[in-house]
Amino acid sequence: MSLLTAPALTASYACGLLLLVSAVRPAAARVLAASGRMALTQYLSQSLVLALIFTGYGLGLYDRVGTAVVLAGCLVLYGAQLALGVRLMGRVRYGPAELVLRTVTLGRRPGRSPSPGSGPAADVPLPVP
Repeated sequence: MSLLTAPALTASYACGLLLLVSAVRPAAARVLAASGRMALTQYLSQSLVLALIFTGYGLGLYDRVGTAVVLAGCLVLYGAQLALGVRLMGRVRYGPAELVLRTVTLGRRPGRSPSPGSGPAADVPLPVP
């Protein structure tokens, strides 16, 4: 039974923590919101940076540094991503990977209105009765 309830309990704790953070520290909530809006970009950049640090086609530090050093490096990388994410989201609406994904999905750059007669019918708003 704990196999089924553990994810629900984890989600409850995460939601409660986010509610607490947004009530007590609104600035911290804005930082986390910016990070959430560009989650794909953050994931891809973490994967790329850590692969270049730890694999053979990078610095090859896998199994050469201790756990504390790895954890500290990951925290520094995440902090840098949070800071850069807030600055980037203050200027643009989407992160770089999200922009590419939306452009491919929509068949056009997001935010631009489609030309008449082009694009899927889902882009055309339905008339309100």
